[in-house]
Amino acid sequence: MVSQEDLTIDGIDVTRYIADPHSLDQDSCYCPDPSTPCLPSGYLNLEPCYPEISPPMAVSFPHGLYSPPNTMLTHTPSPNTTAHNMYMDINTKLGVPLAVQVSFQLSAVLRPDPYFPILNSLNSTKLVPLFWASEGFDQPTSWMVGNTRLALALPSAAAHGLAGGFLLLGLCAVCAVMCRRRRTRT
Repeated sequence: MVSQEDLTIDGIDVTRYIADPHSLDQDSCYCPDPSTPCLPSGYLNLEPCYPEISPPMAVSFPHGLYSPPNTMLTHTPSPNTTAHNMYMDINTKLGVPLAVQVSFQLSAVLRPDPYFPILNSLNSTKLVPLFWASEGFDQPTSWMVGNTRLALALPSAAAHGLAGGFLLLGLCAVCAVMCRRRRTRT
């Protein structure tokens, strides 16, 4: 996640963090097996991540957001940055998220396979989108806003309260010393 901009939600300062557009760029660590074609930038092959089951799946941002066009894709991507982006609006003083949207797409990785007639008819690896999902909330509840404001105000209130308390204690000490001096004079 990278910082994009500073915002205010219900009077509370937040910083919007978005998914780094280059976070799923193609890298050699995503292609550990030279016999298997690498997936295009923007698609993370899940097979090496789960070697015990090797699912022929890939995860990406929905509709190929931040991915260049590629011949492996069976459908032309049509990303919408507003609907498909991943973001978090976080108050950086407390680390409290006040808005979050997590979006991802799961695609099947289909390769030619002589044991399956349908797959054997493929001439190269293909990415078939299965579904995309988005979860989160775009604004905080009134309870979240109230408690966040309270938590932000507490350090200042505590500092002022301590300063006032110490001032009062100092004044009491000065009054006590002055009263003693008066008593000892008489």
